[in-house]
Amino acid sequence: MYARMLRPIDLETSEHVMLLYDSDQVRDEVAAHYINEGIDEGQLVIYASVDAEDLAHLARLASRITEYQENISQGNLLIVSLKQCYQNALAGDLSPFGDIKKLVERASKERLDAGKGDGRAIIVADCADTLSKNEKFEECGIVENWWRNTCREWLKNNLQVTVICPHLHPMLDDSERELIGGYHSMTVKVP
Repeated sequence: MYARMLRPIDLETSEHVMLLYDSDQVRDEVAAHYINEGIDEGQLVIYASVDAEDLAHLARLASRITEYQENISQGNLLIVSLKQCYQNALAGDLSPFGDIKKLVERASKERLDAGKGDGRAIIVADCADTLSKNEKFEECGIVENWWRNTCREWLKNNLQVTVICPHLHPMLDDSERELIGGYHSMTVKVP
């Protein structure tokens, strides 16, 4: 439904994308769109969510992902919980994000070594979104800055990773949208 309306994200390059959405249903549909697109492009796809342990949430996502279970089994799609990252980010500790970074690097290398894809990856990550929904804007900015710096490091090391960070549009006023958007290389607003 949204595929024709979305500003395309060039999955051939590395981007840090702010995805503005208006409802959880739209967020899930758009996240699934980019997950499916990444899988179709032969990329490693990672859905990193604070709600990754919520079975109802995963069931809604799975219903929108092409051959969800098969892609999980083949290592094309990884589901990663950001619950600990979120809790630590509230206290100003971003150390658990280092584990996510290592996971992406290791999984990308393993896929490349196995002849699966070309080492590119796409991540849909919602920790910053959850922080902003809970009006923790300073912590949200700190997490987005971490993603920006990590994306730059990956690019410097020839690892092409696109990180898509959804954000509930109505939750952010103009100054918050501008501040958080400044950490991203592009912004996509879902109509």
